[in-house]
Amino acid sequence: MTFKNVKEGLKQLRTGELLILLTIFTGLVLSVAGTIGQQMQKAGNTEAYNKAMTIAAIGLIATMLITALGNVLKVLGVLKASKDGGKFSTALVFAALNVALSLAGTFFTKNNVVSDGIRTATSILDVFTTYFVVNGILEVAERIGNSDLKNQCNKSIFYILRAEVCSVIVQLIGIFMKKNDTLTTIASIIGVVALVLSLISYIVYLKLLKKATKVL
Repeated sequence: MTFKNVKEGLKQLRTGELLILLTIFTGLVLSVAGTIGQQMQKAGNTEAYNKAMTIAAIGLIATMLITALGNVLKVLGVLKASKDGGKFSTALVFAALNVALSLAGTFFTKNNVVSDGIRTATSILDVFTTYFVVNGILEVAERIGNSDLKNQCNKSIFYILRAEVCSVIVQLIGIFMKKNDTLTTIASIIGVVALVLSLISYIVYLKLLKKATKVL
C-alpha cells in the first residue's frame, strides 16, 4: 500500500512550515530595526533613522512575502495529502480558513484590537490544522503497520498541542495586558514566551514531517 499523495503533500507542507519558521528571523530584523529607528529619531540622527527604517521596510516586505508563500505551500501540501483521504481533508478546511482569515487581516492593520484578534484566531486555526495533519499521519501509520511512526505521532501530538495551546493562551494574555499602558513591558515578555513555545512546537512538528516523508 502506497501513499504517494501523502508523501508529496507532506514534503510541500514541510517546505511551507520551514518558510514560516524563517519569518521569525525576518520579523526579528523588522522589530530590532524599528526599535533602533525610533531611538535614532528621538536622538535627532536622521541618517541613522533612515537606514534603520530602510532595513525595517525590507524586513517587513520579506516577512510578508515569505509568509504568503509559506501559507500557499502549506495549503497545497495539505490539499495534495487530502487526495488520499483521512484526517488530511479536515486539516485542509482549517488550513484554508487560516489563509482566508490572514488575508482578511491585511485590511485591519491599523486597528490593533481587530488585528490582534485575527492573529490569535489564525493561531488557533493553525493548532487545529497541525492536529489533524498529525492525526492524518497517524492514520497512515496504522494502515501501513508502522509502529515507530505511530509512536512518533502520539509523542508529537502530546508536545505540539501543549506548546501551541500555551502559545495561544499567552497571546490572549498579552492582548489583554496591552490595554493597560503600565503592563506593556510584561506584555512584551509574554510575547517572547509565546515565540519560544511556538518555536518548540515547530521543531517537534518538522521532525515528524521529515520522518513521515522518509517512511512513506
